[in-house]
Amino acid sequence: MGDWSDGEINYIKVRWVQQDNGVHNWLGWLALSDTDPVIPKFIGDPSAPPAGVQPVRWVLDRRGSVAEQYLCAIDVPGGGVRYLGSYRTSAEFPCWVPTPDKAFPIKVAPVADTDEVVLVRPSDQAGLYTTNTPGSLQWGWPASGSPVTFELVPQHDHAGGNENWMSEQTDVIADRKLSEIMLPGAHDAACSNMWEPSPGTDCSSKTQSIGIGAQLRAGVRYLDLRVWKASDGDWWLYHGADWTNLRFSDVLSEMAVFFQNHPDETVIASLLVEGVQGVGAFDGTYRGAWEQAYVALEQYVVNSAGLDFETLTPRRVRDLGANVLLFNWGEVTSWKFEAPDGHQIFAAPWAAHSDGATGPMNQMDLAGVYVNNSMATAQDIYDAYGRYPRPDGGWILHTNTPWGGAGHTGDCLYDKHVRNTPLLMTWIDQGAIGRAKANIVNIDYVDDIVIADGISYDLTNSVIKANLL
Repeated sequence: MGDWSDGEINYIKVRWVQQDNGVHNWLGWLALSDTDPVIPKFIGDPSAPPAGVQPVRWVLDRRGSVAEQYLCAIDVPGGGVRYLGSYRTSAEFPCWVPTPDKAFPIKVAPVADTDEVVLVRPSDQAGLYTTNTPGSLQWGWPASGSPVTFELVPQHDHAGGNENWMSEQTDVIADRKLSEIMLPGAHDAACSNMWEPSPGTDCSSKTQSIGIGAQLRAGVRYLDLRVWKASDGDWWLYHGADWTNLRFSDVLSEMAVFFQNHPDETVIASLLVEGVQGVGAFDGTYRGAWEQAYVALEQYVVNSAGLDFETLTPRRVRDLGANVLLFNWGEVTSWKFEAPDGHQIFAAPWAAHSDGATGPMNQMDLAGVYVNNSMATAQDIYDAYGRYPRPDGGWILHTNTPWGGAGHTGDCLYDKHVRNTPLLMTWIDQGAIGRAKANIVNIDYVDDIVIADGISYDLTNSVIKANLL
């Protein structure tokens, strides 16, 4: 297991608490100065993060017997990362330092009846306060000062940079075959919220940190969905032997909302029902999952009857008034069923083989490039990519590697993602992995920005930009 791990990216709303009446007054969104030392500054109104807002994340240090967390600012002015620490003149002031060894661990204490917290330094229980000039922060708890609170707002709540990327690239990609467009994919897309989460399940089965809707808004255009019917009669998402807390019906609702609000975005999704591939996936109780999907998404689904994936373009999908191509693992047969409102739905999902076969009803290779080795490196993935015989239809380059198996050392899925992302993104940016030799790039932790040697690596954004190369 790696010594360090990073949490999700947040922006921070900062307020100060008026001592005489307890009112929480707005200071601003956290930003950083371009001075030396680098100190906090506060900008904008509460409605939305303004330009210049500082993204931060918690960084967990697991080297000791007790894990400690540091507050890390990423992509700071001038480049690199900074950690919350202090400098001293007449008093002790917060500043942002280059390395965690010059910073100190931080604990958070919730503020009752709010979404806010106070930041506490464990060594002396000092918090941050502001003096009679709000905005000038110090460490400590003097009676004359006012406490400062922090509200961490997930960056993906304000995602939008890639929310409409396909429509924004219309002039470039509208008439390209879907199989010749690089699409960011979410591996085990629903596994952001595991049932009975623990260090074990989060390590071996958690693959994402944000939900389906947020993934789509972050630019994901392939969803890997796997469902199993539980004892309560509902279909739930799962990964391996671990359940998530997500019902299939809730995931479908999130997808439908996105499709309704983004008619010019095209999404590919695959559905694996209880691990069963091929025509058998539509027999008996398994068909219930497919029927649920079609009832929820029928108006947005591209019906595969009479169509060939190899000829489809985003413009053609849009002209069909649809958003999503729903694939099955293996061969399929079309069928009709009666929807709850009494009308019949003709279900014709797209077919996919996991062995790279192509031809009629074999439109997608879902296995694609996958290195089934828990210790696989970015170089191993790249070498497999070079050996892969491209099919005529779509296919997937899996950047994820398995948790267990031969040679397994206990690295968490997140650790593997952090280890392999920098090189993979470098090769994509250089065109060594690129269109039209790559199609779907399947990613763990799609919203994550990996920091290595002071450089930020955003694999999802890199895949999207590769279409412009």
